[in-house]
Amino acid sequence: LDSLQRKYNDQLQIVLVTRDSLEEVNRLFGRIKLGRPKLPMIYGDSILSTLFPYETVPHHVWVDASRRVKFITQEYNTNDEFLGDFLAGKELALERKAAKTFDINRRLMQVSELQNNIQAYSAFYPQLSEIGRSFHGLVADSTQKMTGLRMVNLPLLFFYQVAFNESFSHGPYSSLDRIEFRTKRKDIFLLPERENDLQYWKRNNEFSYESLYPVERFQELFLILRQDLERKFPFKVSVQKKRVEALVLISKRQLIKSSIAKQSVKRDSSGNYRLQNYSPTRIVAWIQANYHNLPFPVINDIKDSVGIDVELKGSVECLEQLNSSLLKAGLALIKKEIELNILVIEDK
Repeated sequence: LDSLQRKYNDQLQIVLVTRDSLEEVNRLFGRIKLGRPKLPMIYGDSILSTLFPYETVPHHVWVDASRRVKFITQEYNTNDEFLGDFLAGKELALERKAAKTFDINRRLMQVSELQNNIQAYSAFYPQLSEIGRSFHGLVADSTQKMTGLRMVNLPLLFFYQVAFNESFSHGPYSSLDRIEFRTKRKDIFLLPERENDLQYWKRNNEFSYESLYPVERFQELFLILRQDLERKFPFKVSVQKKRVEALVLISKRQLIKSSIAKQSVKRDSSGNYRLQNYSPTRIVAWIQANYHNLPFPVINDIKDSVGIDVELKGSVECLEQLNSSLLKAGLALIKKEIELNILVIEDK
């Protein structure tokens, strides 16, 4: 500061200000054995520190020739280049120094004024009883051009299914017959048999999660979820090839294209369903989602993606009963041993 004052002496006056008394300043310089700056100094200040509050020093206030405050900065901004431009009347864009320091005991996510500065985050929560319901979906913040995932009050198994299906919709690992538990803590993933235990189970085994990342990282959201699950929970989860018995959907004749333009599901008064304009892949997904008593995974082996109509019963007791409905649409499920991707959950 002394050298800057000497260089710009006819254009500039630097004044040092301290809340300390003259005696305290004298003791300081006597203790540190440094030369005192050859600049005017205001001691015992109580006015300027109120007008320009600070909690850390240095704290530099720039006042122009018309006595207007132009900048309040850190010390590194007070250099020869910026000061020369300032005195020459050039426009500067100097970062404003915060008047108050951040409370280091607070988490950043708790500071409301920092919310618009978030660049990316993901966080787990326990069951949020304050919300009182479960839901899930994509998060979109068009203002900040951010996107993410949100799951609230849902079982842990659902998180792994979403992460590895890479979708909130039905996927290959939505059915328990595509999941193998090699863990001593299988009870964490499956609902208790006794209804009286359900409240306790949900309180301890339901979780919530939210992530937010730049939109250009949308394709990574489910990978990030898998990585977060790996860090948070004591389980190793992976997709492994395994030879298993499966029910494979095949065509018995040429499939007849639906006359219905839009895909739809209609239920009649007997509780039976009519799937209209459904591709074989979608029919398999519907069977997996609705018939939980089938003994094996259900796989589509039909290459044709044509949308067809098929009528299925509301519930089936055996494979033969299901096939009797499928055959009317030219379809059938056959038992076959195949190599299949299985979601394996192990203890670490």
